[in-house]
Amino acid sequence: MSGLRQGEGSVNWTLSHSIPRKHHSPFDSSMN
Repeated sequence: MSGLRQGEGSVNWTLSHSIPRKHHSPFDSSMN
């Protein structure tokens, strides 16, 4: 289960960083 969860997080992280910085999100700023 841990592996699956990690994989999901990786995908979410990639998607979050793949989206152009057109939409300034507080989450993005906090993550960066």
